[in-house]
Formats: sequence, structure tokens, C-alpha cells
Amino acid sequence: MNAGGHVAYCRDTMWKRLGISRRTLERHIAILRELGLLVWAVHGTRTNTRPAGSGDWAGTATIYAAVVPRAWDDEVGHRVRGHGYHARHTGFTDHGRELAIADARSRARLARRRDTPSCKTNHPRHKAEVGRKKNNTCAPRRIRSRSPRQDVPEPYRAGSAQAAHAMSVAAFVHPRVHWTQAEGLRRLAFALRPWIATGRTAAELAAELSVWRVTRRPASPAALIMARWREFAEEVPQAVGMPPSQEATQTGVPPNRAFLTAKDDLQTRLQTMHPPTEPVPEPPDFVIRGRILESLAEARRAWRARSPEQCATFAEWEAVCDARELAPR
Repeated sequence: MNAGGHVAYCRDTMWKRLGISRRTLERHIAILRELGLLVWAVHGTRTNTRPAGSGDWAGTATIYAAVVPRAWDDEVGHRVRGHGYHARHTGFTDHGRELAIADARSRARLARRRDTPSCKTNHPRHKAEVGRKKNNTCAPRRIRSRSPRQDVPEPYRAGSAQAAHAMSVAAFVHPRVHWTQAEGLRRLAFALRPWIATGRTAAELAAELSVWRVTRRPASPAALIMARWREFAEEVPQAVGMPPSQEATQTGVPPNRAFLTAKDDLQTRLQTMHPPTEPVPEPPDFVIRGRILESLAEARRAWRARSPEQCATFAEWEAVCDARELAPR
């Protein structure tokens, strides 16, 4: 569509450009018109618009215009004058004015936060040193002092195996916690390392992060998780592996030999009945993604294999036929 919200509808070329059948295109246009999202602004004709005797032919196109339902204007607080396609926005209600001000403020904050720094530099440049024997000289090299590399804090250090496990946990948490989806997997996995070290599983972390009271779209989810970890480490130092301030003094009579023998015998029996099993590592993110894509492909193949008796409406059977025509052989 152009800036005015109009589009020239050319059925003969649009269905080829979209990669769908002609009847599917006509059905979608009819649905959009029935919902009140498209109106027929100009009726196209087959009258030749080229000069007579030129040998060329070109008809007039059908022009559609985009509209919105009146219920949407009432919901966002728009004052509208007129009816249907000829309705025009004339102002805001009190509720709509509050929504517009909040939207403008959020856009201003995003614009300030995402401004790119200027690439122009005004640093002083050294002049070339002219020698006695050579006439082509260059400016002296400046040795840049490299800043020492900052060490990773203790709770965030991890080996290759722990880093891979953190990536798999982040891949599990990322699609299940809505406010973490704006963060990359690597930064999310780095922020979750100390939480994983406490023994929490991926499902427990996803459940715990889902109940946190956070904004709908935090600017940096990883920074928020790291800040919550600092608060958690200060409140419960014993849970994060910190040594206690004072060790508890042992009181009472030590156990005798018969008690220790019975204890060892019981532990041996328990290990024989229930041998320890190694925890199954969670698959990495690329394995999970492959499984999801494979299940989606299987669902699409099963949907295309439906018979007419399994379809509820004729339009659904038409959609199945169109999908079979466009499916790769």
C-alpha cells in the first residue's frame, strides 16, 4: 500500500507473486472485506485506457483501501466523524489522550536509548617528522596501552561443560518466560550460571522466573537476573555455597560401634536396591530446534494428507488442495 492506504489490486499477477492459487487469493480478499479491514474504493473496468490505434491495451485497476473497525477506535479513545470509509479521526477522548501520551513517552525513551554515537573524532594528530636523507616520511606510531582484561566474577565462572549446560538451560527457559525473549541466548546463559550452580533444573528456573514481578519488556533481562542474584546472595548466603559465620558446636554422646555398623549395613542395602543413576544432560539448543522443526513438518504433512471427510467445511478442503499443489515434490 502507498502512504494514503490504497493498493492497486491486480489479481492476475498478485497470486503468482504471493505463491498461492487464484481462488485462495480471492477467498482471503473476501474475508478481509467481511471483517471490515478492506473497502472497495474504485471499481476496475476492462475499458482500454491507451490511445486508439496504438495497438496496446490496459484496463483500469481495482483500488482497495485499508480501514479499521469502529470498535477499535472506541477502544483506543479516538473521536471519529463520519461513517465507514469516509470516517475521519478528529480528536481524542480523555482515555485516548492518556494512551497517546504514554505511547509518545515510550517512543521517546526508545529513541534516546537507541541513538548511535557519532563516528566523528577530533583527536589531535601528530605531524610528520621530516628527515634529512628521505623526503617521504610518515607520522610516528602511537603505542596504545591495552587495558587489563577484567576477570569474570566467581559465581559466573564455568568450564566448557558447564557453559554448554547453561546454554541448554537458557534454550529451555527462553521460549517459556516471555520477558527473557528480548535477550540473546549467550547473555541469558551467562546470567543464569549462578542459579544453575545452586542445583535448580531448567524447569524449576523457568517456573521461578515466570513468577517474578518485572516490567513487560525490560531493557536488559540478563542485567535484571544478575541484580536479583546479588540480592539473593546477600539475603541467603548459605544457599549459594558461602561458608557459615560460626560453625555449630557438636554436643551429645558420639555413636557406638554397633550403631555405625548398622548404619553402614543400611547404606549398602539402599545402594543395592536403588543404584545411583547419572542425571541425563539436557539436549543443546540446536537439537531442540531440530526436533521442533521436525514435528512441525510432520504436522504439515499430516494436515495435507487429510481427506474430504476429515474437513469440516469446503473452504478447509480447498486450503488442503492448495497446500498439496504448492508442496515440494
